[in-house]
Amino acid sequence: MNIKHFFTQRINLLIILISSLMMVVVLNLPFKAKPFGDITFHEEAKHLALYLKGDIGYEKVMITKAPGPVFFYTPAYLVAPSDATDNQLWVYGVVFTFITITISLLLIFKIGSNLFSKEVGLLSVLLFFIFPIHCYYSLGILAEVPAFFSLTLALYGWSKITQNATKKTGWILLTLGIWFLILNRPNTMLLLMIGFLVI
Repeated sequence: MNIKHFFTQRINLLIILISSLMMVVVLNLPFKAKPFGDITFHEEAKHLALYLKGDIGYEKVMITKAPGPVFFYTPAYLVAPSDATDNQLWVYGVVFTFITITISLLLIFKIGSNLFSKEVGLLSVLLFFIFPIHCYYSLGILAEVPAFFSLTLALYGWSKITQNATKKTGWILLTLGIWFLILNRPNTMLLLMIGFLVI
């Protein structure tokens, strides 16, 4: 077995294990994020999921803020039963955000590894565990987790481009990440425009 591959697998398992433990710790803290944020994303994702299941009419489906979080939480709500309570939907949403956060941390390790070294990638992830704000925000139906995942996906695509600019995978991931980041946080368009001007 390749030593580098074995090392990477062990790091990935370590990230998943520590992330799971941190989630349990944060879940049991006396202070938590508001479970449904300002309720908007939860209600709109719930209505979209119910519409896709055929349980309500299209007139109840609306998106009043950023569409990204609504699209992000809808798949989790689609898996839930149609008669699920808000608290049950919250559990489905939190499990989904925890999986997404863990995938994001694995991607951060890969970003650091691609741009610098595996040691830098590991250090990057460990810094997230020192102050686990990502676990805190994953306990609410909020825009933070989908925005975090979007930015991580974009940066991972960029790290792939720096390795090989001719491969399409990096460009696709970068484009999808930026696009979904804008859907989650429309105000990031201003930062992107400033970034393009600087580049």
